[in-house]
Amino acid sequence: MMILFGKIDRKGHGEMHLIRSQTNVIGCAIEESYQGGYAILRARESIDNSTFYEISFILIAADGGPTDCANLLPCTIKKEDMLEYNPVMIKVEDGYVVASHRFNGFDYDISLYWIDKTGDVLVRYENITLPGDQFISGITQTSDGGFLISGIQKLNNKQKALIIKTDPFGKLN
Repeated sequence: MMILFGKIDRKGHGEMHLIRSQTNVIGCAIEESYQGGYAILRARESIDNSTFYEISFILIAADGGPTDCANLLPCTIKKEDMLEYNPVMIKVEDGYVVASHRFNGFDYDISLYWIDKTGDVLVRYENITLPGDQFISGITQTSDGGFLISGIQKLNNKQKALIIKTDPFGKLN
């Protein structure tokens, strides 16, 4: 499987790049990296269990070539849910923040991951546990440094919109 990505200007000029993988891989989010290349959030089919995807963060050089930076996040998602709901990533002042739903063995919780500017260090992560399943669709940083997270919540066979506000450390306000 492959991920195709590139940087194209308004006139359609630019470069396309390809990442190859021996397992199924899904590109979830992309940002320009602090080093001038690309920060990519991807989901890769688990080698140990093909019914789950593992979430990882990688940096790609500006020329599309590999770097030594790759972080496997402590997050797994069932294959059938991965195809419907993708994790998201934003670039923030001191690095990157990833928001994802994470299967805990019983249901899905929200997980936030902070990765430094180099992409090498998973600085911290925070789990937010609410009743039922939560699936993330978006994240934005607020003026106070916290985050607004949007998605859906499934509880008692009902689905409803989910919007939560956290402080800068991912704690519920």
